Amino acid sequence: MKKMVLMFPGQGSQYENMGVDFIEKNPSYAHYFTQCSQSLGEDLLAIIGQGSKLNQTEYSQPAIYTLSCALYDYLDHQLSLSKQAGATIGHSLGDYSALYGCGAYTFEKGLELVIKRGRLMAEENKRSGGLMAAVLGKTPEQIEQAIKKLKLSVYIANYNHPAQTVISGEREMVRKAIKTMKQNGIKKVIPLKVGVASHCPLMQDISEKLAQYMSRHLHIGEFNIPFYSSTANGLINEGEVQKNLQKQLVQPIRWLDSVMRLLDQGFDTFIEIGPKDVLTKLVKPIAASHGSDVHVYNTENREELFKNLKGDN
Repeated sequence: MKKMVLMFPGQGSQYENMGVDFIEKNPSYAHYFTQCSQSLGEDLLAIIGQGSKLNQTEYSQPAIYTLSCALYDYLDHQLSLSKQAGATIGHSLGDYSALYGCGAYTFEKGLELVIKRGRLMAEENKRSGGLMAAVLGKTPEQIEQAIKKLKLSVYIANYNHPAQTVISGEREMVRKAIKTMKQNGIKKVIPLKVGVASHCPLMQDISEKLAQYMSRHLHIGEFNIPFYSSTANGLINEGEVQKNLQKQLVQPIRWLDSVMRLLDQGFDTFIEIGPKDVLTKLVKPIAASHGSDVHVYNTENREELFKNLKGDN
């Protein structure tokens, strides 16, 4: 019997025309996009068709959330994932889709929260200008030491896998960090398609504003699947969700440690639900370093997913 984790990706996974083929083949799920368009006050499918606009924080976040939720409900209807899964987990923004998947709130309530989050973060970016960059080929400990030596206001935002760590900060500070790292032999540093300095102290004001909004608008229902937080690196209960989502903006995402812990608990099947296969590519090297043989699928290759899971139902 498979021990299954449902994974939901975050901002940066978006790409032009994502989900269009899914809606064309499954028109009964178009209402998710219609609802998002109404809440945004703009046509979501038109935004998805414009790569430059889709990459703006206020649009990419609700777009990823909407597609992830539609795909989850489709797969749950086809494969009964909610009856098989032992945990849901999200990467940053993906927490909101993961919480929808575990029954914490309706699609509409989650969408309302994601739109608010995206707009707050976009406003902050216009004021201060943030940047994030992936540092490849070095261990997290090596990156921590490099950051200390820089003596710049640059922070580790994501511990993604044994050889990928993401840094975050004000745009000019991160650019200086990238230049200095490359001069010191850390050659692979890649700026991300994210216009904000997420998961660091620079998001404190946004974190507090989001907390105020959630205190008035967010009600968490009983989970039907356990929710694993990659910020807290552990299972959290319904009463801890609001604080976790607030902390998520100012604290690093501990994806590496979270996947390691899930592997320690015997999880052997990981399904990524959303655009691209970013989390799929992160889990595989983590599992290899852990010495675990795992099955990893994603919704970009639904044929493989159905081929391997259909027989379990």
